[in-house]
Amino acid sequence: MTITTLEKYRTSRKQTVFWQKQNGANFGLGLQWFCGFTNLGNGTPAAGGSAGNTANGVIPDNTTTGAAALQTNAGADMHLSKVKWWGNAAQRLILFDRIFAAGTYNQNAGTTTLTSQPSYSSCVPGGTDYTGLQIWIENVTSQGTSQSITVTYTDQDGNTGHTTGAQTVSMPSTNGTQMLPLQAGDVGVQKIESVVTGAAGLGCTWNVVVVRPLWMGVVRYGNDTRSIGLEEVGFPWVRPNACLTTAQQSAALCNYTVEAETASI
Repeated sequence: MTITTLEKYRTSRKQTVFWQKQNGANFGLGLQWFCGFTNLGNGTPAAGGSAGNTANGVIPDNTTTGAAALQTNAGADMHLSKVKWWGNAAQRLILFDRIFAAGTYNQNAGTTTLTSQPSYSSCVPGGTDYTGLQIWIENVTSQGTSQSITVTYTDQDGNTGHTTGAQTVSMPSTNGTQMLPLQAGDVGVQKIESVVTGAAGLGCTWNVVVVRPLWMGVVRYGNDTRSIGLEEVGFPWVRPNACLTTAQQSAALCNYTVEAETASI
């Protein structure tokens, strides 16, 4: 059964997941994106860390440390239906499903070819729709100097050997995160093939992740609160065991909270 009418939505099972992230020394300054998954600041949920697998990668879920907890009885037809957020300063917020993670990779690791990656087809709509998926990197330990990283991948249609190109990464704080561009014409990612990191640095380590963005919102000014319903959220499908996490961008140390409602049958 699927949610196809407002009546089905009204009578569906609702649950709310919650993030509360507080000021810490490593929040995203200078308009750097701050990773709500690996953060070492105070807050809920607890901080995650290394993906724990450089050779093949893993599929995170709602039991992964760093993810917001989802009820285990969520139905297969689950959707994001409402979001409410607050921040103590102007900032941007993104809500992701973190569907694949590999790492950590050292700054001077050279080329790591992934050989037996698990398929994350169960994490995308219909098991075949990889459009909209993005590649991000997450600092697990602080980056001393700017470095280069290249990721090769299989695109949304199954074409192999596509590349982000060599990207300069400059995230001075621990817990920074940065999106890598896809090759021209690509709109999604089916598989990570290899990770190439640059010359020796000062000990930074990174996760490489594939995420499915679900929502983006803006805190317009300090202590701004907003709440939007399904007509603005867009009612995107969410896998029942999603590894939901956030990213935040601002020019100052910030606190924020996000409440996300899901509906399922």
